[in-house]
Amino acid sequence: MKIISTIVFLFVSVTALLTAALSEANEKKYSVLVLNSYHPGFTWTDHVMKGITNEFSSSILKTNLFIEYMDAKRFYSSSHSRNIKNYILNKYRNTKIDIIITSDNAALEAALSMRQYFIKKIPIVFCGYNGDPSKLLVNQKNITGIIEKWNPSGTVKIIREIQKGVKKLYLIHDQTESGLATLHDFIEKTRGHNLDYESCGKSDLNYIIKKISSLPDDYAVILLGYNRSSEGKVLNSEQSGEIFGKTASVPVYTMDESRFTEHIMGGDMLSGYQQGETAAEIAIDILNGNFRNSQKIISDPLKNPKLNYRMLSYYNIKTSGVPKYIQITGSPASLYEKYKSQVWIVFISILSLATLSVALLASIIIKKRLEKEKKYIISSINESMDIFIVLNSELVPVFMNRSGFHFFGFNDSIENFKISRRIPSWLILKMKNYTCDGSLSKSIWNGETDITGHEKIMIPFFVTIMIHCYNKKNSSFFSIVLRDISQFKRINTILLESKQNLKTTLDSIGDSVIITDQQGRITKINPSAEKLTGIKQHLVFHKKIKDIITIFSEENTEETKDIFEELITGKPKIFNSHLGYPAKANDKEKYIAYTSSKIISKDDEIIGCIFVIKDITEETELQNRLRHAQKMEAVGQLAGGISHDFNNILSVIMGSSQVISTLVDENSEIMELSRQIFDTSKQASDLIRQLLILSRNDEARKVKVNFNSLLDETTKLLTHTIGKNIKISHELLAADETVLGDPVLFQNALINLSVNARDAMEGQGQIMFLTRNVKISMEHKDQFTELKPGNYIEVSVSDTGKGMTREIQKKIFNPYFTTKPAGQGTGLGLSTVFGIIERYGGHITLYSQPGHGTTFKILLPIIDASENNSVSDNYKSEENSGIVMLIDDEAIILSYLSEVLKKNGFRTECFIDTSEAVSFYKENYQKIILTIIDLNLAGTDGIITAEELKKINPQIKIIISTGYTHDKKLDVLKDKGIKKIIHKPHSEDEVMGAVNQLLNE
Repeated sequence: MKIISTIVFLFVSVTALLTAALSEANEKKYSVLVLNSYHPGFTWTDHVMKGITNEFSSSILKTNLFIEYMDAKRFYSSSHSRNIKNYILNKYRNTKIDIIITSDNAALEAALSMRQYFIKKIPIVFCGYNGDPSKLLVNQKNITGIIEKWNPSGTVKIIREIQKGVKKLYLIHDQTESGLATLHDFIEKTRGHNLDYESCGKSDLNYIIKKISSLPDDYAVILLGYNRSSEGKVLNSEQSGEIFGKTASVPVYTMDESRFTEHIMGGDMLSGYQQGETAAEIAIDILNGNFRNSQKIISDPLKNPKLNYRMLSYYNIKTSGVPKYIQITGSPASLYEKYKSQVWIVFISILSLATLSVALLASIIIKKRLEKEKKYIISSINESMDIFIVLNSELVPVFMNRSGFHFFGFNDSIENFKISRRIPSWLILKMKNYTCDGSLSKSIWNGETDITGHEKIMIPFFVTIMIHCYNKKNSSFFSIVLRDISQFKRINTILLESKQNLKTTLDSIGDSVIITDQQGRITKINPSAEKLTGIKQHLVFHKKIKDIITIFSEENTEETKDIFEELITGKPKIFNSHLGYPAKANDKEKYIAYTSSKIISKDDEIIGCIFVIKDITEETELQNRLRHAQKMEAVGQLAGGISHDFNNILSVIMGSSQVISTLVDENSEIMELSRQIFDTSKQASDLIRQLLILSRNDEARKVKVNFNSLLDETTKLLTHTIGKNIKISHELLAADETVLGDPVLFQNALINLSVNARDAMEGQGQIMFLTRNVKISMEHKDQFTELKPGNYIEVSVSDTGKGMTREIQKKIFNPYFTTKPAGQGTGLGLSTVFGIIERYGGHITLYSQPGHGTTFKILLPIIDASENNSVSDNYKSEENSGIVMLIDDEAIILSYLSEVLKKNGFRTECFIDTSEAVSFYKENYQKIILTIIDLNLAGTDGIITAEELKKINPQIKIIISTGYTHDKKLDVLKDKGIKKIIHKPHSEDEVMGAVNQLLNE
């Protein structure tokens, strides 16, 4: 009985409170929030707002209009939209909004996202929506409005009704995307009218004006839109209406109210004012309690047919023939206009008599309206997805909406519902210990907690508990609102996981990833980018890419590239660069390639950019070295091709000069000429060898070289030869200085570098030499890809000259490249140095800046000084006896070799024909102690001849003579038992050294 009496008491109290509240509603003002997508001054916006405000001002409904502009036409991005929504929510958080009216797409989307923060089912009326909103309104209620659609067919219908003889339409449009789209849409929607169309196409403004000024009577002109001429001239809507309306010989129609000037005939036009006015009418109807959930969205074009009275008269078209549904503007004043004051006097008199009747009727209507509002409130609570519970002062439930019954597993009765079993006990205790303090309503607690539902399932809810006091005796009841946030928490978890997955992906990418906003300010970089730039993530926010990495132009390394501007101003959304651009990051020179992409919003606006930068320094260096090696190989092939014939010639010249020197007096003029011939020939031979060194086609001589000692000797030599105004200094810090190589070539390399330094200093300055020991480990693999880990001696050659640009540095080791004037350099000096160092397992680099001198650094592998790596040049000579057989296809070389051997006590037998030589050897091999055979004999092969001789005498001693410094045939000589090779041009010492060494074995 106590429960029933309590319920009766509460319902009586609630009814009394509702009655009091509804009695005050006669003076109630409704709060209407108007959200406009754009900004004041925008023609469409102003027309829409005028339609809304005019409709509300003429209504008897009392309203407060709150108008907010989102400015999405000029500033549309997710961050701007979010800021606007937060601003509106904060501004109206304490204001009860009864209805929302939106204009255009952005405002409707914002209203839907803000709806839950006002009243979840607050009515929304939209207008000016462009497109199909059905997907946006899935699972949404209490929403209606008008879709923005124009009516081409209605305009053509008007033309056919007032111009009976029209057969063709001349369509004026511009070449913008919207202009071409409008043209296509118009033709598609009016095909059923059986009219011919003629488009102005890409014609310029003057041509169009001339064209329409002489159209025949069976034409009509439709101005679809012409805001930008083909010459680039910009026209507003009124200007285009004026220009074409004035000059046309036939009526001009339009479907845009903004172009409806005094020179335009008219048409079925789209009107922003009408959109706003209609939306306001619907909103007023809803506020009056006439909202229906099934109310249709208006998707048919709003009829706005208008004709200009002035143009009808101009073309002699009678207004009586115009259909009634078409509004005629600018017509002469009616009788009402003439007698306006008299009409109003009569009207006011009649109105005064009717006032009492209206007042009585109004009170009846208001009472019915309040009853409807009461039902609406109760219906809204029952339909809400949130759970509403009302408890009396004893915490016994007296009301629960349908969502509550469903969640807790009850039917329509709550007699057995125990709130203490469903919500945490500490909340129950909090309500029991709370009493009224004089406030009408006060929040006790709100926050997140788990609630036990049907079948003891725990679900997270956001809970709000209010206490309501309704008399002076501190009588109270409680209201509890439960909002299920389980889905929100699941979505939040998914988002967090997605964010973590994205972070993990970015962190694992080996390339550098940099993300910017639409202004090019960095918002995120991955660890690879941190490593490349040397800057941590938290230090790069709002910096530009060019602030942390300098990327130079491919053509000019002094001119930097702004890759953000390059992407943002370009047409492609994605830009791929596979070139190696020079760059500087973390104070290190790099080569990079990059891929960049615009981040595009769903409205096709750029909201940021992403750049993926690949460090290709190592690949670039390898490619450069490969290209250099290919150049070297080409030079070597050239030199190798001529070396045989050239060395044959030099052998004859050198040998002949030595023979001459044995036949003349030591102090004679002929002796001096003979020596000059020999020295000059030797220089020519050295030039061929120098070319072959570039491509490693020459055999490498390898002996132990003490580089400190070699450098000491070289600096002494340079002190007397390089120039008196050049200061030479050296510092020998290397403790381990023994390397394997040719000391003559090493000294040649040092002299080459010194001569180049002298020329760079123009004969005045300082050259500094330095040696020190370095250790190359796997950590240096990126810097010295071709070097094996181990101990090296580093030799630095520095000058105080004018330095080099980047472009010169790229080419400095190329064969035949020189910066000297014609005739003053061959371009082989530094390329020879490069070849020498590379052939002995070393590495050479240079460091230079214009105006700051140049430093060359050479790395050569160190060997154990105790190892026996050198080839002995000491030969044991004995008294010579026996015959030496000579085989060569050059008679003059045979003559030279014969003279050399005879001079040293040997007898010789010479053969040009190999078959004769083989026959002679077969008969006399016991007398022949040694055979010298040319490798490349005319018509046969030296190795084949040697094999035939070895068949006769397996113990035969053979020396191979060749004009090629490197021939593939030489690789098989050891397998054939041939151990000695002499290279043309050969001097007497070289020939006899080989002969004696072989005979003494």
